[in-house]
Amino acid sequence: MMRGLLNKLRSNGSKRDQPQLLMWYPAQEAPSVGPIPAPYFLRAFAEGDQTRWSALLNINGQLGQWTAERVQGELDGALVSGGQFFVVYFEELVACAGVYDRCRTGQPCWEIGWIAAHGQHGGRGLGQQVAAAAVQHATGLARRPIFLLTDDFRLPAIKTYLKLGFVADLTHPSYAGRWERVFAELGTDYASYHDAHESGVTGR
Repeated sequence: MMRGLLNKLRSNGSKRDQPQLLMWYPAQEAPSVGPIPAPYFLRAFAEGDQTRWSALLNINGQLGQWTAERVQGELDGALVSGGQFFVVYFEELVACAGVYDRCRTGQPCWEIGWIAAHGQHGGRGLGQQVAAAAVQHATGLARRPIFLLTDDFRLPAIKTYLKLGFVADLTHPSYAGRWERVFAELGTDYASYHDAHESGVTGR
């Protein structure tokens, strides 16, 4: 039953006329997370990470196909200087997230983008750690709205984003029904969530 619902969410999230799900970070301070478990550690991008970074994104399997050249394009593009973070296991990159200079709803924003974690290192909160580091960096930049985009089927990721304080956006006509299905799969009462976060779920 779970597999069928997950496939339905994946199908719903891949319709060409539907945008990715949108979430906003309404707080002005970075989220508080516990210490990263040893032997993992957090660090920023270092020259030479391109190949291992692309390998991590490919291993994650949910963010398309990557090469070192495509990663370099991100580095040369909208990625904020000093805004790419990794969780490292010895010398292996096992989680990543970055801060991107974007325009959204007609205004400059910071996007927390390309968030991924290695499946073999799951259950340790590494995605939460690296996403929190990116949000912390964004909150230290010029004050702008902070957002991220995700897919309906990325349920563990969405659960992480909610824990960090991101709230769902409802500005697209498809969002309400899709969020309701996502919250049902997560075992969360959507109506109560909507009432508690009404200002956040209706956009910024």
